[in-house]
Amino acid sequence: MATLTLTFPNQLNDSLQIGDTAYYMTTQDHVVTDNNFQLANASTDPSFSENQSGNPTQAFSNVFVEMGMVTDLPTSMGGTLTTANQMQVFIDATTTRPTSASFIMFSKDARANMSSLLGYYAEVEFVNTSDSESEIFAVNSEIVESSK
Repeated sequence: MATLTLTFPNQLNDSLQIGDTAYYMTTQDHVVTDNNFQLANASTDPSFSENQSGNPTQAFSNVFVEMGMVTDLPTSMGGTLTTANQMQVFIDATTTRPTSASFIMFSKDARANMSSLLGYYAEVEFVNTSDSESEIFAVNSEIVESSK
């Protein structure tokens, strides 16, 4: 496998970690099999349109290209790279490389990032630090009993 260094115009997502899997999608017009999702013209309007009855994971599964595992990140993110907007990934020699117009995304390693909060008690406090009134639309949690 080869190592591919990707340089971005902006800072990397804070939740990116070494060991995550990197993917890309070429930003061009895609018509998917169920016709529920479509990417607008990437050069004039790089946005997705969505029919809410569709499933985005299944709809776009055929246009994602898996590059490989993230192997290095900037020092501020626990890696050794000195440039803050770069990441390195392992990529197979036969995998087509992304272009500068590709949309890069990543997924977390499920073995390390699928655990829930453990324990018997949790307390949460929400604080509005702005001068204007705010409203919370929804709050969700997942609770798993850690022992009996």
